Amino acid sequence: MAVYVGGLASQRQVALDYTSQPYHMIVDAHHRLGPFCLRDLLDELREGGYHAIQAREWVPLAGEGMGWWTRARAAANFDITYARYAMPTRMVGRPALYETAALRKIGGFDPLFDGVGDEDTDVSIRMELHGFRQAQGTGLARRVDTLDFHSAMRKFVKYGRGDARICEKYPEKRWAIIRHQLWVYPWVRGLRRWRFWPYFALCGWVRFGAMVREVVNG
Repeated sequence: MAVYVGGLASQRQVALDYTSQPYHMIVDAHHRLGPFCLRDLLDELREGGYHAIQAREWVPLAGEGMGWWTRARAAANFDITYARYAMPTRMVGRPALYETAALRKIGGFDPLFDGVGDEDTDVSIRMELHGFRQAQGTGLARRVDTLDFHSAMRKFVKYGRGDARICEKYPEKRWAIIRHQLWVYPWVRGLRRWRFWPYFALCGWVRFGAMVREVVNG
């Protein structure tokens, strides 16, 4: 067993360096894979000729601690990851199953994203640039952590800082990032889920502010 105390991207690189398996599954600590999740993802990856595939995310909307912010995030992630069958995508989040060879071909995980968000975005961009196929799958994973206003703001800031590093590394993605922050989150996704509109609006606007501050401060 290898133990690495450092940023998330560097931790994941250690796992990639040590593995001898043909497939590489990345699961965040707040996810619990369903009993058939890995099997379903592997079948869909092989049958579809994909090199990376993301699981669907499910959050129970009743029970202790399931407040408004948790339900808002659940609605957002349901919309992003829902699929009745595996379908191509340009962006793979977490949990996700990869071909190990594809991850190594693109250079693995970039420590530039240690301490901030978007390490998965960086990997997806490089997968696309190398011609690897990515998909949203149907394997089901449950998210078990809860969210409140303050933890949501911290996450939005973290991902805004990651957005800044995406813009630094891939200048051609700059306007797509800004469009998502200022248009897609508040006005496309937010109006689709109007009861949770403040969540979507703050997600975009706080990320934009954090990104600008990160760029200005260097």
